[in-house]
Formats: sequence, C-alpha cells, structure tokens
Amino acid sequence: MARDALIRNVAAVAVVGCGLYFVFGLATAAAGYQPGTAIHEDKPISLALLWHEVARVSFTSRATWAPLFSGCGLGITAALLLWFLAALLIAFTMAVNPRLFSRSRWAAVIAGLILLLGLPIGLFGLVSFPATLFNAFLLKGGLDGEWIREFGPMCDAAGIIYLITCLLLFRILRSRRSSPPVSGLQPDMA
Repeated sequence: MARDALIRNVAAVAVVGCGLYFVFGLATAAAGYQPGTAIHEDKPISLALLWHEVARVSFTSRATWAPLFSGCGLGITAALLLWFLAALLIAFTMAVNPRLFSRSRWAAVIAGLILLLGLPIGLFGLVSFPATLFNAFLLKGGLDGEWIREFGPMCDAAGIIYLITCLLLFRILRSRRSSPPVSGLQPDMA
C-alpha cells in the first residue's frame, strides 16, 4: 500500500513538473520571437539569461504573440497544446485516482485514444529530449535560440508526459488483469 502511494505521488509530481516545463517552454518561445531579446538563432543561451529574457517580456506581449499563431504555426501549436493538455489531465488523473481507470473500461479506452492520437508528438518529444540533454550537458555548447524558437522545451515536455502516461496506463491495465473480479458487481446466476 505504501509503495503504491509513493509511486502515485512521484507520478503526480512528475506530471505537474512536465506541465510547468511546458508552460516555461511556451513562454520562452514567445519571448524568443519578441524584438530586442537576447534569444537569437545561433547564439548559445544559458538558463539564467533565458529566465531573464522571459521575465523581461511583458505578459501582454506574450499573450498577443502573433508569429507563432499565424499560418501553419497555428495548427502545429494548437495540436501540440490541445494534446498536451489532454495528456496532462489524463496522466494526472491516473496518478491521483487510478481506480477510475481500472474500474471504467471507457476511461481506459479514452486514455488509450489520447495516447494513440499523440503518438507522433510523443515520439518526436522522446527523440527531442535526449538530443536536448546531449546538446546541453555532453557537448557543453549549451542550448541555442533555435532550440527555443523551434519549441524544444515544449516537445521535450510532450515526450516526457507521453512516456509517463504510457507507463501509468500500462500499470493500470496490468493491475486490472491481475486483480480478481469483484463478486458484488457480477450478476447473480441463480
């Protein structure tokens, strides 16, 4: 029982952390497209400088950010944002209340559909995240403005939430198969 609670708490904290990382990525991308920021295409950027530039750009500038929401960028951003919000909600619910998904077949089916629809986004994020880590820590070159402008942090967060959601759904389905049927819920044959 204590192990289950620990796993659920760790999963909930990881899901919330992914959500915060996604919001930070959206804010950094919006700040990267604002004129006068130090986030440039090919220049390395430190986390302190990135945080400074995000804090410097006003909220109204970020809210009315036009370059991302024009043309093809609108569809890509909307699809990424909507899928991420759905996966975040599903993953958080699975972490906090897994019984809902183990008792309701439809809840598990909806979670599976969300994962199926997000397969391209999740797989791209799973490839993007190790590349980000490799670029930032092993090459010691740091991250650059191109990574920010091409939604690097948001794709990383999408890959992480995809993996967490898959693991939580797999855990729920495995426990559903191994648990004995409840006798009070079956129809009486007598």
